[in-house]
Amino acid sequence: MEIVSTFIAEKTLTQMIISIGSVKCFIKRIIFKVLVKGKFWKYFINSKSSAQTLMYHRISDNKMIPGISPYGFEKHLKFLTEYYNIVPIKEILLDRKNNTEDPYKIAITFDDGYYDFYHKAWPLLKKYKIPVSLYVTTDFIDRKEWLWPDKIRTLLLSTKINKITIPNIGELVLTIDNYSENWNVIADLCLNHKKVERDDFLQSLSVSLDVSIEKEPDKGFSALSWSQLKEMSNEGLDIGSHTLSHAILTKIDDEQLYRELYESKAKIENMLDINVEGICYPNGMHLDVSDKTVNVAEKVNYKYGLTAYTDKNETVNVFKVQRIAATESVADFAFNLLN
Repeated sequence: MEIVSTFIAEKTLTQMIISIGSVKCFIKRIIFKVLVKGKFWKYFINSKSSAQTLMYHRISDNKMIPGISPYGFEKHLKFLTEYYNIVPIKEILLDRKNNTEDPYKIAITFDDGYYDFYHKAWPLLKKYKIPVSLYVTTDFIDRKEWLWPDKIRTLLLSTKINKITIPNIGELVLTIDNYSENWNVIADLCLNHKKVERDDFLQSLSVSLDVSIEKEPDKGFSALSWSQLKEMSNEGLDIGSHTLSHAILTKIDDEQLYRELYESKAKIENMLDINVEGICYPNGMHLDVSDKTVNVAEKVNYKYGLTAYTDKNETVNVFKVQRIAATESVADFAFNLLN
């Protein structure tokens, strides 16, 4: 009886926390609407803060794929063009070097190189005449490599198995309701593996789930083509590297680290006849970007590097440029820019 009472109490507390969070989000969105409608939002932008860089990955209406909807992305662009000056990331870095940062300047970046950038994001960016930088994984563009998080998504969405027990994780109930949670725990496990170990694990998982992983990604997870990249580059798109294979750079040996950084840069420059200046580190958290990683990036002639976190306590470093992740809600997104 005591166990049941404890369970009910914990469940009630969880529901209360979720309810409080929902109320806070609702209030935040009401405040945002009032401030924007009255043109007051600009007064909340901290004049002492630095310019900021935004991070996007995908523009898609598919609820099973993490990203921003085309409708939400256009709302972002409308908000940003009204309250900020959207500039190329190189301009922000130059201002930072010259100690002339402008808190109203903001840069937009995209990672990976999914096909929906060409079909969904680029038309809107052109419509609003907005500069943007895209960082591509070259083996992904060459159809040599899946992005491994998508392998997990494909396995979970395609399996007919109801339950599975995974070492170091335990039993997972494979329902649509549990899809996001299951993906997170499997992805967290994969992040701790080196590439060969991760590939072996995912192959074993595919057997256990009775789902075959094709050589090339399914259409929903496919990459841009070099011809599309060339077309967009000619139209003004800035393109950088996201490595050869999307490897976690602190989990590979020195030879592979050099190849991931150097060969991806050389491939893009050769295919598109451009000079690549930026490297975007896969996963991009603190532990994924070591001093060795930065040193090799400098050695192969990158000019800057992008992370995927924000840390006010970290010293400003052109090879650890911090970024703010975009969210679907323009209100949440706007408030994140104030922090």
